[in-house]
Amino acid sequence: MPRRCVVGGCSNTNDGGFKLHKWPKDPGIASIWTNFVQSTRTCWKPTQWSHVCSAHFEENCYYTTQLARSCGYPPRLKEHAIPTINEITSSDDTVSCIPRYSTHEAQRRGGNEATVHADNSTEMNANFTSLDVLASAAVSILNEENFYQNTIQLLAPSKSEL
Repeated sequence: MPRRCVVGGCSNTNDGGFKLHKWPKDPGIASIWTNFVQSTRTCWKPTQWSHVCSAHFEENCYYTTQLARSCGYPPRLKEHAIPTINEITSSDDTVSCIPRYSTHEAQRRGGNEATVHADNSTEMNANFTSLDVLASAAVSILNEENFYQNTIQLLAPSKSEL
């Protein structure tokens, strides 16, 4: 079974000529990747099977050597590479978001569901309580704040570089 890119609106697979990159182990970089994906899939959380395809990385995110090229090896993703390319082709592209409850809990809550559109507007379907909406907004604000803090820390020169 082919693996698939987790970015909302992207359906690239490893069978389609794209390289799929595993989630980084570095917590700071992983947080940035998570925020990137959550910009297209608001309720999404990474798993051990999560991958982002090569279509979301710029060329300067890869490295190779002359020997590797001559042997036919593809370029490798740099250790601290961050996905930056996110091109959803149509404003009709939507990503369904279902809260992470067990099937029983989801049925008890009335099968709450939201649809996130490509322009990041959210259409809430019935049965969400005001507490659900408030909790979701708080998580979004915290994720955005963490994204900017991690980006600043990543881009700031270390003491050894000064």
